[in-house]
Amino acid sequence: MQVGTDGNPEPAPAAEGTTGVPAAAAPPVIRPLEPPGPWYRHLVVAGSETLRPSALGHGALCGGQLALGLLLLWGVFGAVRNNADTFKMCTVDADQTAAFTKGLERSIAQLPTRGGTDPASEAQKKRLQFQMHELHRGQMLACRVASFFFAGRISTLSLSTAAGILALASLALISKQGWEKTHPVLINIGITTGLVLYSSWTFSQLFGQTANYDLYRRKYSLAYDTLNSVASAVANGQITLEGDQAKASVVNLSSRSGMGELILFIDGRMRQVTNPEISGETGFVESAAERFGRLGGYSPPPAPAPAAMPMAPSPNP
Repeated sequence: MQVGTDGNPEPAPAAEGTTGVPAAAAPPVIRPLEPPGPWYRHLVVAGSETLRPSALGHGALCGGQLALGLLLLWGVFGAVRNNADTFKMCTVDADQTAAFTKGLERSIAQLPTRGGTDPASEAQKKRLQFQMHELHRGQMLACRVASFFFAGRISTLSLSTAAGILALASLALISKQGWEKTHPVLINIGITTGLVLYSSWTFSQLFGQTANYDLYRRKYSLAYDTLNSVASAVANGQITLEGDQAKASVVNLSSRSGMGELILFIDGRMRQVTNPEISGETGFVESAAERFGRLGGYSPPPAPAPAAMPMAPSPNP
């Protein structure tokens, strides 16, 4: 170490190639951010060569099939409902039917109430007019309800047919290739379409689409026939009543007794037309639940035996 003239040690010489000025700190290295991968890469198992769907992929595939099924269901349902008049399911023109009922009520108001030994009363004519109004209301209600269940029936049949075709095709391919060699997508389609097929049939039976359509179709036909029979009776002055209340009896509308028989007869028809009825077939649901319970090892408790009725003493010892 060398000593300077002032007695202090001299600074060490700078290394060759440097200036002796302390170097500044090196700036941090900033690496560019990698863009996020596409969202659909989570739908398949990473590294699978045959693009096997993951749990999320199976869920998306099931959801897509259910969405297509609902689209088909509502599309067919809406098309049938919107074209109910074109299909002539109930009546061609509701306004025309309403005008016919109004004209029939005016004709009833013009029936004679004088002359003869037992003329009809004004109260009877008003009652008959009210019955015609109620029959027309029941006829239009039955038309709307029947068309609703008819549209549901057609849309359910369309959905079950499409699901049945896909389910049978998938089942045929699975049975040919074997469960282990079949691609999971095909298995997913087969199971989902099979469940859709069973569900569409189950809900169709549960809500009684066929039974309710037939029920309200008969209500509509009964109201239509009754209105036309009364119109013919007003034009001819008499009517032949056939049914439970009267059997092939000819009544005269100009008499009080004849008008009374007609009013009672139409009361019976009104009860059948305007009575709100919705049927459903739930017996198959209970039997299916019982079968599934037996498969799971559960059996319902036995029904309690009926209590023994006390025996009356014998009159003969």
